[in-house]
Amino acid sequence: MFVDRIKVFAQAGNGGRGCVSFRREKFVPKGGPDGGDGGRGGDVILRADRHVDNLSNFFFEPIIKAKNGGQGMGKKMHGRSAPQKIVKVPLGTIVWKAEEKKESKHRTPTTERLPLNSEGSKIENRKSK
Repeated sequence: MFVDRIKVFAQAGNGGRGCVSFRREKFVPKGGPDGGDGGRGGDVILRADRHVDNLSNFFFEPIIKAKNGGQGMGKKMHGRSAPQKIVKVPLGTIVWKAEEKKESKHRTPTTERLPLNSEGSKIENRKSK
C-alpha cells in the first residue's frame, strides 16, 4: 500500500515530577530540603531517511508519543530524562500544522532532523531552595 498523505497526532513527553523531601539525620536538627528535580520529557523528531519511500507506517499508528521524564528523588537526585522519539520519514516530506492550516517553515531534505514537538520540560517548582 502506498500512502503519500497522512494526518498524525504527535505529543512530546511530559516532564517528571519533582520531589519534596527533607534531610533527616540523627544529629542534624533541621537538615533542610534535599528534593531533586524531575527529568525532561522526550521530544518527537522527524528524521529524513532515504530508505523510507512512503508514509504507510503511520496509516495504522497515527499517534506518536514520546516517553515522560522520570520523577525526582530524595538526596537531591534528579529524575532521568526520557529518550527522543525519532520517526523516519521520506526525503522531502512537508509538515503542516493542523490548527493553523498552514505549512510549517521546515521541510525534511537530506538527513535533516526536524523537532516536531519539544515541550517536555522538567518540573522544578517542587524543590525548596
